[in-house]
Amino acid sequence: MHCALCTVFLPVKADEAVEFRAQAPAQVIVGKPFQLTYTINQRARDLKAPQMADFEVLAGPYTSTSSSTSFVNGKRTSTYTQTYTYTLLAQREGTFTIPPADIKVSGERYQSNGVRITVLSPDEQPAAGTSQGGNAQQSRPSQQSASDGSITSENLFIRTILSKTRVHEQEAILLSYKLYFTGVDVAQFTNNTKIPEFTGFLKQAIEQGIENPEVAELFAPEWNVFNECTILTTNSQGRTTEYRPDRVVSNDKETRVVDFKFGHPRPEHAEQVKGYMQLLQSMNYPNVSGMLWYVKDNWLEKVNLR
Repeated sequence: MHCALCTVFLPVKADEAVEFRAQAPAQVIVGKPFQLTYTINQRARDLKAPQMADFEVLAGPYTSTSSSTSFVNGKRTSTYTQTYTYTLLAQREGTFTIPPADIKVSGERYQSNGVRITVLSPDEQPAAGTSQGGNAQQSRPSQQSASDGSITSENLFIRTILSKTRVHEQEAILLSYKLYFTGVDVAQFTNNTKIPEFTGFLKQAIEQGIENPEVAELFAPEWNVFNECTILTTNSQGRTTEYRPDRVVSNDKETRVVDFKFGHPRPEHAEQVKGYMQLLQSMNYPNVSGMLWYVKDNWLEKVNLR
């Protein structure tokens, strides 16, 4: 797989110029996770990543640093690298551009390059060769091929999804683990799965939910998914209100908003979803419908605005 790599050199008041670069595969497969990395050779902070509307952010940014010092003929040479890594997933075919990021070094902000990525269908293979722009391809550690049955970061990824990240005491939340894989026999994990302890939480395993075909449809891979998305509104007095539906899924034809409930049905539950529906309609999402999933009873209730 060849990579899109462009290096940007910017002068600073130091012996070494700031080198801040973005790197990602020039070609990826739809539905297969890949990594976008930002690397800088100075101590930096306050990374501002660009909008990645054409990709789903599965994880990140994960930060790592490395440094080395050597002495040759009495001369000291030091290097430092700081790396931010995102794991992304492309949900549709086409060619897309991720804009530059910017970061702060010694009080000044510096900008990386952007990257252009072509997303291929699952039956296509990324072409080998030089990277975009005619630059020499950046050497990378070799990965074991998935064809030998081994597990690597290239063919398997686990994502943790929370329905909410800010809750009150006694409020229920839904935790899901989503497995992304290619060329791997996942049956081998059936009896070899370890779930962490949830200290400080009461827990209930939910296995029957996906057996409900209406619920399973909400988790189908073809949707564009927004988990715990935040919708902000401002009234005439300038007061801002925040709304956070548990799950919104959409495509070119329709939009569905669903809230997870763990107790008994109450009238205000439907009113809450109606509010989300009205907000999405005002944002021009197509054919908005609403649902309540009562998880313990595995029951899906449709909500109508009228």
